Amino acid sequence: MTPKLALDRIVYDRLTSELLAGNYKPGEHITPRDIGRMLDISSTPVVVALHRLAAQNMLERSDGEGFYVPRLSGPQLQALYHVHEVLVVDAVNIVRSGLSHRTVDVEMGEYLDLTAALTWKFFRSIFLATGQEAYIAYGGNVSDRLQPYRVHKDGVLQDRVVELQTLTRFWAKGDFDNLVLGLRIYHQRRQNVAIQIVENAVSRHFT
Repeated sequence: MTPKLALDRIVYDRLTSELLAGNYKPGEHITPRDIGRMLDISSTPVVVALHRLAAQNMLERSDGEGFYVPRLSGPQLQALYHVHEVLVVDAVNIVRSGLSHRTVDVEMGEYLDLTAALTWKFFRSIFLATGQEAYIAYGGNVSDRLQPYRVHKDGVLQDRVVELQTLTRFWAKGDFDNLVLGLRIYHQRRQNVAIQIVENAVSRHFT
């Protein structure tokens, strides 16, 4: 790996970590110049990393205006939650079939919202446990794209901590019937308040 490619990867990993941690909110403008100044590097590897994130739908590119964190509409967020539900339930059923195992853990960098971070880790663990690249890559990507909408959501869904604890317990015990039921309820609740989730994500302030 050449130094340039290594630098591209470092920038990509750093920006991915920042996005997953909720350090950028939906609709926020991101420019190569600003990122280059933050990391004290030239804009070239930053542009490569930003284009890669845009190809993964983690960012949106606007001609002449740089890049933005995707700002979904209520219906778009509903659709993304539906896709995530289908993928994660399929992943659970693969694990249930005995074709894989659940002894998978993942690490996450610094975060603003512990519950959002643990939610990301929980779903990531399920996709990884399938051992199937399609679920790891595509399911993981859909979960990554939902992450900015998971941060600081207590004003919309106050009991999300207990909800996550319950799902995690089902997963740890191998109680797949209750896990699948819980996952369907989890996603339906968020689809029902998708518009409020978007409004909350866009309007939140950093302190």
